Amino acid sequence: MPRVRWWVGCAVILSLFVGFFPAAAQTPAAPIVIGVLDSFTNLAPADSGDFPTWELLSHLHTGLSRYNPLTASYDLALAASHSASTDGLTHTFTIRPEAAFNDGTPITAQTFVDSITRVLTLRGRGAAIIRPYVKAVAVTEAGALVFTLSAPCPYFLGLVALPPYAPLHPASYAPQRLTPTPDTATLITNGLYRLVKRTATELTLVPDPAWRGDLAARLPVTLRYYALPADLREALLAGEIDLARRDVPGGADALNYTAVTEADPLARVYLIFSLKEEPYNDPAARTGVMHLIKREALTEGVISTTTLLPIQISAGLEMPTFPPYDLKAAEDVLKAANYSRYRQVSTELQTASRLYGELYRRNSDILSSALNGGQIVRLGRFETEPAVFLDQLQRGAFRLMLITWRPLVAHPDAYLRPLFAGDVAVAMGYTNPALQAALNTAALSTEPDVVKAAYEDVLRLALADAVVIPLWGQPETARLHTGITVEGAALFPMLHYEMIRRP
Repeated sequence: MPRVRWWVGCAVILSLFVGFFPAAAQTPAAPIVIGVLDSFTNLAPADSGDFPTWELLSHLHTGLSRYNPLTASYDLALAASHSASTDGLTHTFTIRPEAAFNDGTPITAQTFVDSITRVLTLRGRGAAIIRPYVKAVAVTEAGALVFTLSAPCPYFLGLVALPPYAPLHPASYAPQRLTPTPDTATLITNGLYRLVKRTATELTLVPDPAWRGDLAARLPVTLRYYALPADLREALLAGEIDLARRDVPGGADALNYTAVTEADPLARVYLIFSLKEEPYNDPAARTGVMHLIKREALTEGVISTTTLLPIQISAGLEMPTFPPYDLKAAEDVLKAANYSRYRQVSTELQTASRLYGELYRRNSDILSSALNGGQIVRLGRFETEPAVFLDQLQRGAFRLMLITWRPLVAHPDAYLRPLFAGDVAVAMGYTNPALQAALNTAALSTEPDVVKAAYEDVLRLALADAVVIPLWGQPETARLHTGITVEGAALFPMLHYEMIRRP
């Protein structure tokens, strides 16, 4: 199965790809100004590995598929068709015959092979989004593009929408070296937008006239970089921007702006146990701790959760919920397993606040206090440097750890497999053949009822084993100026500029 780097950091409607006629000339419109806290230091798809960079590059480059914010699904883009083998290991795409870069150069299956091979060869951050999944990529005699995967990946259509899989023009991206800052004047792309201006603090994108879809509803976009949240807040107060991509402290007093918050955050925080040694190789110890989670005490700014999956990707699953705080239930379970104030469940909780931020730190304090509320569980908190934390997670050198997890693609398998049958499971020393079999059934079946039942089995078994406990989600918030709207599910985790509307 693919080895997933869990910390890596996973929009245009299909009709945009139908017709392919040149757009009529339009009167230039004032750009939508978006305030961001992420700098523009790297515009190389081969070296991109975070959501802010993917957001920008996804508007300049179009791949085999694209996210559709109106249906919250992935549609074929440059691919005319897609099929997968019954074992899920071979994915075949045919490329639209009219696919081309904005200078008219055709895009073929070989273009994709060359671009993906370049990413793997150069070993930038983008390679980490391809290498764990793809064993080989080739062109058939009939001109189709074929991926051979290391293991079934039911969200592969979402994966190939990410910029590391995009076709790149060799005149803009040299085959033998990473090009973090290609020349704006000669940058050849194939997306909905083209880049026309780049400074240290601003990027301006305009609808690309070479795009063969409907441009009538789209506006130019200026991304304006602010080094500090306080600077972004001042820009909000001054009304200098149309949309703030991130919320800021004190942002609520910015008049004429509306806050839009992710309802059930895609970024989740989980408590994970190591089963390699005492005390958490004992199910009773894990269950006792599970009952001591006091979610109602969590600080403002996060949303507590009792389910392993966010609601928006659960696809109608009946998700079991983890129990609320119950000191008596915790002590009953632990006493029945011969734990007491003289034989305590005693460990350290490893955290990494410098990696995950202030809200994570505050909630780690609250969690630690609640777990020490009785007489049987004794927990110290060990704050770890980010590099050490990630290394210890990889090696499984922990007993109790607090991790944040947001997959590359919002799909049940992308959440569950790393935790219960992938890298994190290996680190924990956890294996459950029945759970793994249910995951594989869901990954390979094309029958919705079978997939639903399999994922429900996974969630039920995960709750019974109590090795991964959902705690909270940290929502993203955007601020929209009066009259600015964003259509569909086009804000989180990535903003889709073509869905922004101005009155």
